[in-house]
Amino acid sequence: MERGEPHAVAAVGGRLTQLGIEKVDDSTPESTATFIKAEIWKWRALVELAGAKID
Repeated sequence: MERGEPHAVAAVGGRLTQLGIEKVDDSTPESTATFIKAEIWKWRALVELAGAKID
């Protein structure tokens, strides 16, 4: 399988979708930074609620 072959790209895209990763067509560095900051706060609250600690 050669790099960039359409069926290989489709297979990877399909697997990423199965893992819950969504494609964003209009992504910019700024929008990505905003998304990551929001995710950090969301997951931080969940981790704190669960009482998880770093070993």
